[in-house]
Amino acid sequence: MNKDLDERLVPSGQYRDALNVQVSTSEGADVGALQNILGNKLPTSSIASNIGNYPFVVGSIRRDETECIYWFVTSQTKSLVIEYNQSSNTITPLLVDENGVLGFSRDNLITGIEILDDFLIWTDNLTEPKIIKISKWRDEYANGSWTHTQVDGGDFEEKHCTVIKEGPKSPPSLKMARTTRSGPISATLNNKAFTYLDDDGDWQPIETGEYTDQDGDGDADSALNRPLANPANSEIIFSGTAPDFREGDKLKITLLNTDEDVPDEDVYVIASVEQTFKAYPKIFKINIDAVSEYIEQGVQNWKVELIQKPALFETKFVRFAYRYKYEDGEYSTISPFSGVAFLGDQFDYDPKKGYNLGMVNQLRVLEVRDWAQNVPYGVVEVDILYKDSVSNNIYVVKSIKTTDPEYTDSGTFLDPYTGRLEIESELIYKVIPSNQILRPYDNVPKKAKALAVSGNRILFGNYTENYNVTKDNKEITVKFALTVSSAEYASTFAVPSIKSQRTYQLGVVYRDKYGRETPVLTDTTGSVTLNKGFAVSRNHIRIRITSPMPDWVDSYKYYIKETSQPYYNLALDRHYAAEDGNVWIAFPSSERNKIQEDTFVILKKSTILINLLKTKLNTRY
Repeated sequence: MNKDLDERLVPSGQYRDALNVQVSTSEGADVGALQNILGNKLPTSSIASNIGNYPFVVGSIRRDETECIYWFVTSQTKSLVIEYNQSSNTITPLLVDENGVLGFSRDNLITGIEILDDFLIWTDNLTEPKIIKISKWRDEYANGSWTHTQVDGGDFEEKHCTVIKEGPKSPPSLKMARTTRSGPISATLNNKAFTYLDDDGDWQPIETGEYTDQDGDGDADSALNRPLANPANSEIIFSGTAPDFREGDKLKITLLNTDEDVPDEDVYVIASVEQTFKAYPKIFKINIDAVSEYIEQGVQNWKVELIQKPALFETKFVRFAYRYKYEDGEYSTISPFSGVAFLGDQFDYDPKKGYNLGMVNQLRVLEVRDWAQNVPYGVVEVDILYKDSVSNNIYVVKSIKTTDPEYTDSGTFLDPYTGRLEIESELIYKVIPSNQILRPYDNVPKKAKALAVSGNRILFGNYTENYNVTKDNKEITVKFALTVSSAEYASTFAVPSIKSQRTYQLGVVYRDKYGRETPVLTDTTGSVTLNKGFAVSRNHIRIRITSPMPDWVDSYKYYIKETSQPYYNLALDRHYAAEDGNVWIAFPSSERNKIQEDTFVILKKSTILINLLKTKLNTRY
């Protein structure tokens, strides 16, 4: 602007006077440019009868590219978000609130309004920041109606239009099994011979393709084709409960030592189930695939086991979770993770190699369940997530759309359906961003005074977040009631248990209805120590909050922390009675680095050995 020169002498690019101008704040090529402000005109449409008595505009914004104006209006009977289209000279409702959901008030103006793509965002420093998709709410939800807007088959609620999105509040559950069969997968085969007399009168093992003259007609008979009425080497008959063997199964038939009834792993037969008989469930026709080098003559007792497919995640501790994908491409937070998908085997320690085979995962059936219950409106997809214990990477096992048959599971026996996905492979490739594990909840403030959009991101200013953990102006004190329950092991397999001689600290996190969390709150009443007497039992901690909770709490999560120093578990290999009255104990060399001089070793679980050492050492434990 040049006021010094006569208007006839002003150079090109300069001017003397400017009225109705503004400096553009866009992010395009015209940023910082001086532009004319267009004039105003009175719209001819009348909407007074639809708005209600004594309307008042609490906020407005214009959208230049569509020549639309958006008004936020409150009246005696309702609150509204209205679109005025200058091109068509039409006024259309986007959102009509007759139930006080929006909280518009003459005494509280909307302090921040922005438009990002097709989304209208606003905040009033009083309620949750709101966001709606203009085209969807105008054309589908409001649909020209000036009565309360309908969403998901009912009146719209605050959760339908908040910036923060609901995430899963509970972990998925796991259905696990060591075998795919419902019945027994092992049995004892009594008085069975897997040998025959050759031409020289010597006993020989039945092998694949071996033929014998068992019916005495002078011709070689197939050992694999004996009639049911005359069971031979191609048939096995069980007593007791019938095992759950099926056609095509592979069986390992291992010799049982006569004295100890213990399998002799060096003498075995590998067979395939050729045929089963519905009328005779304890009789199976088999094909002998392989035999060990030597099998003694005559009938003997055998252990028959199903050769199962390899277990899933044999050397891993894995957990599962899930998250929601909303219709506008937004992803929710991740649900709490499930328990470990692990089923241990019987204790089987190999001192030469230094590891316990009982801790090899025996998981062969795994279903992830309860990920489709209480799904919020607007979710179009559920991601089933996977994580192992040695990495912070989280992988997507499968993305299931809400329109997929797997989501609706038509015809399932589960009623109501809550989600069920069978995991059949360890091959999981798709990884999500690593920072998602650090996102326990959406960090959207409870209220904000200022609002801006920059680089497709929503920015809030002068905001309020988190909660004061108080009640009646007094700080809330969390109190717990803790009990430890124990029971003797009812299984020979490894089972989860709280360890003895450890101190556990319990805490709680309170969450509001949108998933916002407090820090972990704890108290001295949340600490528990288990003495060594619990070592021989399976232990559980039961916890209950006894103190009052703040009014805004919608759900809560427990946390547990084990505060003891690092420790190691050692499996004792042998022990020897020394001549001087002491006892020597031996550990495998693979455990050498776990033990140093002055190391304090505590004996657990083996009552016989503990009593022996008490006697030998005359030591008080």
